[in-house]
Amino acid sequence: MKNKIILCIAALSLLMGCNKSTSGISEEVDTSKLVSFSNVSVHDPSIIKDNGTYYIIGSHMAFAKSTNLKDWTQLETSVSSSNSLFNNPTSVLSSMLTYAQTSTVWAGDMIKLADGNYYYYISACQGSKPLSELGVA
Repeated sequence: MKNKIILCIAALSLLMGCNKSTSGISEEVDTSKLVSFSNVSVHDPSIIKDNGTYYIIGSHMAFAKSTNLKDWTQLETSVSSSNSLFNNPTSVLSSMLTYAQTSTVWAGDMIKLADGNYYYYISACQGSKPLSELGVA
């Protein structure tokens, strides 16, 4: 198997015009051109920019921020009473979550309107039943 991989790398190198050695499969890398990222996890993300900071929000109230779209800080990962998106979301959204028979929300979206307030649009759905609810906070 190792010989096949080296042969494939050598063939690709020839096709691409590379003249790197495949014997040790090592190459010199110009580190000044490398870009680094810090990742976060936000499923079904929506993005908003405010005062030079980007915020992404998504399903399960996952929430993160960045000032350069490369380096992200995870702020929240799930629906919980301590989620900092707004005060006590499990209590505020309890009737929605109860009706939809779920403990989470899906594909949130946030906008800032001219009045200076943020509006968070969410949906709650259990998935196997036709019970869902849309809301704004």
